[in-house]
Amino acid sequence: MTDEIKLFESYNIVVDEASGSAAILRALTQSGVSLLAFSESPGDRGQVVLNLITGDSKRLAATAANLGLLLRDNAQGLLVRGDDRPGAVSEVLSRLTDFGITATQVRAIKAGGGRFGALIWVEAHDVQRAAAALRSFHPNSLPFDLVDESSEESFPASDAPSWTGGHLA
Repeated sequence: MTDEIKLFESYNIVVDEASGSAAILRALTQSGVSLLAFSESPGDRGQVVLNLITGDSKRLAATAANLGLLLRDNAQGLLVRGDDRPGAVSEVLSRLTDFGITATQVRAIKAGGGRFGALIWVEAHDVQRAAAALRSFHPNSLPFDLVDESSEESFPASDAPSWTGGHLA
């Protein structure tokens, strides 16, 4: 299978520890927001930082506003996933370097079932060039479609993609 490449945007939300990320994720899910990835890390005293990665920033922004949440630190990048192989992420990063593009942040995981996934942040002015570089390396990759996977024909819209193990948000 050819690697899949998707554009994403990421945002941070800073909340009190007492607010709980589970309640926020549940509210986002109930409002129709689907995340490509999510992480939580400690913030200042008594706070946590939720990093929300989405392919539908308009829906996330509207929902966050309705929930009274402030989105911060907008950043852009590429989600690359595909069949796991030795050096899969190295190949992707090398391709970007060949085009003079530096990744500002990378998170990669061996997803199980012979799959890998990587979130690669680049400077906003490099996003389209990075996408073109990776598409030229993976000419059969899926198009840059900002519609979440839940719309693909391989499963009903109510089901999460199998690689997530369920709904992320």
